[in-house]
Amino acid sequence: MKHISEIIEDILVEWAYRVHDGMPNPKNPQHIVELRNSLEELNISNDIIYQLIENLINEAEFNAIKKDTGNVSSFKTKEARDNAIKRGTHGAVEGGEKDEKKTKVSKTLLQSPPDKESTSARNKRRLKINEETDAIIKESGGDIQVVYDIIKKRRETLDNLWDKPAGGGGSLIGEMYGGISAEEIAHNSDLTEEEFVEDKMKRLKGPPKTALYIELEEKAKSTRPPTNPDKYVGKWLSNAYRTGKSEIDYLKSEPKFKYKNPQTKPFPVGVTMDYNQRQTVKSTFEAKLEEARKNGDKEAVAHYEKQLRILDKLEDTDTGLLYETSDGRIGFKHTSNKNGWNDPHNNTSVRVKGEKIKAISETVARQNNLTPEQEKTMNDDIVKTINEGAEIVDNAEKVVEKDIENVDTDEFTKNNSEAFRHVDPRSINYVERTRQEPSVRTHLEAQGIDPDNASDEEILKACVELVKSGKATADVKKIVLKLSDLTEKIRKLKEKGLKSTGPMSDEQIAKHLGIPESVVKSQQNEVNDGIRETSRKRKNSMEVAHERIVTGLFDSDKRLAEETGESYFPDPEDAPNGPATQAYVNSFMDDIHFTRYIDGDLEGIQSINIDGTNVTPDHFRNCLTKLSGFKGDPHSPEGKEALKTHLRKTMRVSPDGTAITFNSQTEDGKSVEVGQEVYRTKGNAKSILAHLGKDIQKCLKKEAGAK
Repeated sequence: MKHISEIIEDILVEWAYRVHDGMPNPKNPQHIVELRNSLEELNISNDIIYQLIENLINEAEFNAIKKDTGNVSSFKTKEARDNAIKRGTHGAVEGGEKDEKKTKVSKTLLQSPPDKESTSARNKRRLKINEETDAIIKESGGDIQVVYDIIKKRRETLDNLWDKPAGGGGSLIGEMYGGISAEEIAHNSDLTEEEFVEDKMKRLKGPPKTALYIELEEKAKSTRPPTNPDKYVGKWLSNAYRTGKSEIDYLKSEPKFKYKNPQTKPFPVGVTMDYNQRQTVKSTFEAKLEEARKNGDKEAVAHYEKQLRILDKLEDTDTGLLYETSDGRIGFKHTSNKNGWNDPHNNTSVRVKGEKIKAISETVARQNNLTPEQEKTMNDDIVKTINEGAEIVDNAEKVVEKDIENVDTDEFTKNNSEAFRHVDPRSINYVERTRQEPSVRTHLEAQGIDPDNASDEEILKACVELVKSGKATADVKKIVLKLSDLTEKIRKLKEKGLKSTGPMSDEQIAKHLGIPESVVKSQQNEVNDGIRETSRKRKNSMEVAHERIVTGLFDSDKRLAEETGESYFPDPEDAPNGPATQAYVNSFMDDIHFTRYIDGDLEGIQSINIDGTNVTPDHFRNCLTKLSGFKGDPHSPEGKEALKTHLRKTMRVSPDGTAITFNSQTEDGKSVEVGQEVYRTKGNAKSILAHLGKDIQKCLKKEAGAK
């Protein structure tokens, strides 16, 4: 048996190896994470691990920063340190004092989740973490240093990909490191993008490499052609830097936030609103509310009650910043993060869509002087139309299973295994992406095949078998659709070619598409006959669905026009939208948050961050005014209502490929695309995605000063 000194030496050697500079620091949170990994590697029991870590992080250090020099001063006692801070000669150290109250962290949070965990077990574990977190914050009275310590611990677990939120590793970097960027820029306005990226790259790469970096490294390698991992991760970190900078700039520029400048450390605190950090914010405000009630501070009570109401209301908050207000309270800026300008801004269901239409119908009916009977007929027409469109979408999704049903699996996979690596877009390595698809891996393992070493043919065969079984995910079905597109493209070139060439040879097609001639030949094999039209039939069905919706709206308005004698678009084309179309347009305006931005309800509360650029409600109001040809004042209460009415009556709804586009007209009569709505299915649910139109994107970029 080893002597205790030998065990300690083993621990220190292993720990030193894992930290990037070889010098373990018990006050460095990342080093504590690596200590845990070291202890687990040495098979130390969990009880001993927890006790050891608790002892380390609870060790008192009575330090403070000397304000005139910025240097850290050490004091022999807590009292001496506190007196220096009270005198104003010193300030609190970032990271704070590590006494018992301020260093408690959820025991469950510090334990890595099981590799395989049921949804029920995961929910129970998360609830326990949140209960422990809530108790710690409430015990501290909402002490911001305690809150900051908890958030930093959660960041460390996210670096290790413990219980990460939905989305890829890239979006996690954009969100989490965007908050870290804001914290650092708030206290160092000279921090450059290059400096930030270089510093955080060191944190992610180690040594040892974080799990987050490893995941992104694999994604970079799986692109076609492979991307340099550092370059790939660096782009996400650059986005995070821009996000943090724009967050601080907006907080400073918008008076409604009451942002105190400069902030007292650790303010501001970046928050990624996963299950635990949302709880952290909520517990903080509940603790501060309780304190305000005890003190009889009515203004503070009203402030924290409002913060809690907003927190419960805003479901689209992805990240946020806890910050110090000018009146000495804690504020929270909510942010809805979009990685790109084409990202969807809302994902809703048919049922919810119908409820929104019903909610606005009363206003629309009143504005158009409809009777209760006419209002009910309008509602029934709209809901019926939406449901019919969704059914068409459902049937469209089933075309993949139907077309692959009678295909010989072995013959098909053998013929298409090489083409599997050449489907568009060729910037994505679909073989490696599909290899990581959980359902594919499970299917291969059930057949005794190691997914990591499976051949292209084995992976493709698994996809075909999953589609035939009806158990394929959307990503698995996509492989068949991509092959269908390739087959159709090659055969069209073979039959008709280009305008300049006429029918093309296999060699010409291969050169034109940049693929091997053998792939061109494979796609002409009769085994692919059954999937040639699969993708096109699916797309055509989507077009039919949207045509049905738009036609249904117009038919409802036409029936009403015949009854009332009014004129509605499209007969004549310069007439205002009818009530059914108005109600549908308003539902879209609600989905994509145009209504919210016009009203200005969230000014001083929330912003939308798109690709590192903060886009404000004022930017939306200005662009909607300009693009719609509205003549009033969009900033006055009356003007805001008039703008919404104007948009309901003039924003045209039309089918465009696989989407519904929402078009307005500029002052010079030019048609512009304001929004787009795409119907899709996800599992058994009907889903409607709301996107910004290309023309309002262009306007917003200009208004917000996007790069």
